[in-house]
Amino acid sequence: MELLADIWKMKSLERLIIVGNQVSEFPDQAAELVNLRVLDTKRKQISDLTLICMLPQIYSLSADHDWVHALDLVLGPDMHTLVASRSDIIQLSLVSGPMSNPPYSLSELDLFYVKLSFLDNLVFIQLFSLRNLKLDHNSIRSIPDSLGDLKWLATSSLS
Repeated sequence: MELLADIWKMKSLERLIIVGNQVSEFPDQAAELVNLRVLDTKRKQISDLTLICMLPQIYSLSADHDWVHALDLVLGPDMHTLVASRSDIIQLSLVSGPMSNPPYSLSELDLFYVKLSFLDNLVFIQLFSLRNLKLDHNSIRSIPDSLGDLKWLATSSLS
């Protein structure tokens, strides 16, 4: 199911909550939401968050209980909080995009109860603004050395 076409014309929209419905993808027109700061997409069949993560003003994205399998982070310049817990994420990577050049401002990453077994050292090297990291209830076998280099990390939960 696609969202109504008119919602993507709301260029001044700053907050959008689309929780618990049959939305399965974001159309290309979602790139028009240039002022969107907060998006809550819990409990949907969305498997790709790349387009939303690249929005120039996006600050907070909550995608709990979604169908995301590979989380390819293409972070916009203002992305501060990303919550994608209780999803089927088996892979986490950081990908360059048109507006996603280091330094990244992501300070909170919440991926508890996903299906990660591996953490890429290169991802955390670039997330040096990270302050809160939640990776509880995964199958992670080893902790990357780069976590020790995160000088702003105040809370890390890896149980």
